[in-house]
Amino acid sequence: MTSLPNLSSKYIVFSYNKKHEELVLKIYNYFKNENLPVWINVQDEINKDIYTSRDSIVEKISVVVCFMTPMYQASKYCQQQVEFAKSQGIPIVACRLLPNWKPSGWL
Repeated sequence: MTSLPNLSSKYIVFSYNKKHEELVLKIYNYFKNENLPVWINVQDEINKDIYTSRDSIVEKISVVVCFMTPMYQASKYCQQQVEFAKSQGIPIVACRLLPNWKPSGWL
């Protein structure tokens, strides 16, 4: 198991398909209540699009949590997020939201 980097000045970034936003927001709120530095594209303002402002954004991300579903896998935007994290050496935590579904292809 890989240990996570120091989270004091970095963010846990959630990557998800908008269809599952309600569930992801519940998890987001739980993390916030635990005082964990978490970022999603809905409520926070590090940047409007964390993946297009690459100048110093890598230093602000500790880990990317991917909430995977068939819709997530079909999304080009979600694929870009995962590919960006991989290209920058950012750890990725994969969470399948559907227990009987298995990712394929780029996931």
